[in-house]
Amino acid sequence: MLDLGEFGDGFSTDPHPVYARLRARGPVHRVRLPHPDAHHPATGSRGC
Repeated sequence: MLDLGEFGDGFSTDPHPVYARLRARGPVHRVRLPHPDAHHPATGSRGC
């Protein structure tokens, strides 16, 4: 699981570099956001 909180304020300001890295790894990832819920964002339409 990838903790998006580790990217700090930079992720909130410009998340695109992080999303590009996720897309390179695969279409769907389990991530933890700064709040307690876990999510599975799809990073491309093929993964949906």
